[in-house]
Amino acid sequence: MRVLGPCLAAFALASCGPSPSSDDAGTDAPLAVDDAPAPSDVGSDAGPLPPPTPTGVFPLHRRTALDWDRPDQGEAVPAADVELATDQLLDLLARTDWLDLVADRAHGWPESDPEGGYWYATWWSGVTVQKRGDHLTYVHSPDGADNNGLRTAQLLEGACYAHRIWGDPRELLLVRRLVRGFSSWSMSMERTSDEERGLLARAAYPRSVEDTARGISIDYAADRPGEPGPPSYYVHLTDNPYWPDVYVKNIRSKDDMGHMLRAVALLDTCEGRLGDADAEAELVEMRRLYQEWAQRVEHDGMRIASRDESGALFQPEGDLATYVVTAGIECAAGYAIPLLSRFDTNGYTCRNPGLGPVSDPATGIPSGALQILRTHHEAAAGLALASGRDDTARALLEGLAARMEGILDAYDTGTPPEIAHAGDVVQLILESAALGVPLTSREVRFLHARLGEAAAGYDTTQPAWHVRDASVPDGDYAFEPGGPGVDMKDLALFLGLCSAQWVSPSGRAVIDCDRVRASTRPGE
Repeated sequence: MRVLGPCLAAFALASCGPSPSSDDAGTDAPLAVDDAPAPSDVGSDAGPLPPPTPTGVFPLHRRTALDWDRPDQGEAVPAADVELATDQLLDLLARTDWLDLVADRAHGWPESDPEGGYWYATWWSGVTVQKRGDHLTYVHSPDGADNNGLRTAQLLEGACYAHRIWGDPRELLLVRRLVRGFSSWSMSMERTSDEERGLLARAAYPRSVEDTARGISIDYAADRPGEPGPPSYYVHLTDNPYWPDVYVKNIRSKDDMGHMLRAVALLDTCEGRLGDADAEAELVEMRRLYQEWAQRVEHDGMRIASRDESGALFQPEGDLATYVVTAGIECAAGYAIPLLSRFDTNGYTCRNPGLGPVSDPATGIPSGALQILRTHHEAAAGLALASGRDDTARALLEGLAARMEGILDAYDTGTPPEIAHAGDVVQLILESAALGVPLTSREVRFLHARLGEAAAGYDTTQPAWHVRDASVPDGDYAFEPGGPGVDMKDLALFLGLCSAQWVSPSGRAVIDCDRVRASTRPGE
């Protein structure tokens, strides 16, 4: 779909673009990383300096929250409500068997491959779980998957938070598989016959394969090739160095890039704390690939390049794969891309950092477009923190707080805006808290209400939740079961309130983190 275009044209004169320069290095002492490249200066009259060689290592970053005592809003939340929310969260994670369910259904290429191919996992759309006896087959539909990044990102964040809390090796493996999944979208676009790098596939389909260790078949046949259709189509790469004879869906759009770039930043919570050298190296390599992507986008005038049906490089037309940073329309992307590319805003400023000319909730703008703006805003704040740009980070975090306040003001009128669905608001609040926005009582109450809906409405007795149980008959089942209140993929984001490194100590408590840390791994 066309995401911005005419619906934002009216805002073009109300914003701003690049300013000459500013050095917004943090006022708090940043954590130096040995042998990391230094942030580039904005440059002279000759233009900005070239970005540094991609390394996947942030040169300067914070390990603690910014100092911020945000005024409270709303009626104070009693301790009993916090305890009830803690009970509900731990019960939901246990009833859904969240950690093991995600690990079982995320897939891509198996570690059990006897030929030692690059193994990874992502979360998919367009998949049916087919059960025959004690064997499962994940059957992919011919129209293929879209926007897997906006599904995989929060699962990766949640697995990281769970590993920080319980330290279970199963979550370490899940983090590794999903990190490698992020890398796979870049690796699947490579060809041994050219030097083009910094490209991302929408989805990749190697040959169908058996995961013998997990008793799972992965059936990619319908997507080799699948049914092409706007906005993307299938490209056959016979000389990919990792999965020879792979089909990729091309034209990566902006829809999920904000989620993905936010996860790249938030994984700083687990960097250096995974306790496994291979896992640490994989995280650095994934970040290197995304830094490479950001540098290409920056070089190409904020456009997302792809491959055409012949495998050649091309620039998709339209705003689907183009960031509209002129006049600050996609203000947050104007910060996020250079922050990842060069650890610096490259002189870009916006009148309302992260917001630009678009308030939240806005009118006349599709819900999906606002989600693109919100998630790139989150990504920009995280990348500013990871790059040691504290002043920029603080301005972006204040913008996230303004987003939440505007949305909840609308909810308080009794007419929730259609372009701010409750599930999207839950994610916005949780991600903002993980990035360091101190939550108010009003925001805590909103989360508690949604948790209550989920606790009452998730029917985890349905067979789709437990397809491996012997009592579940053969048949076809939903790949992603769910329930009301909180999106299934977002449940473990609540764990970030207790483990994400940038969570503000001055925010109001949503759950009892001491109890969560003292609990056993849900589902045990």
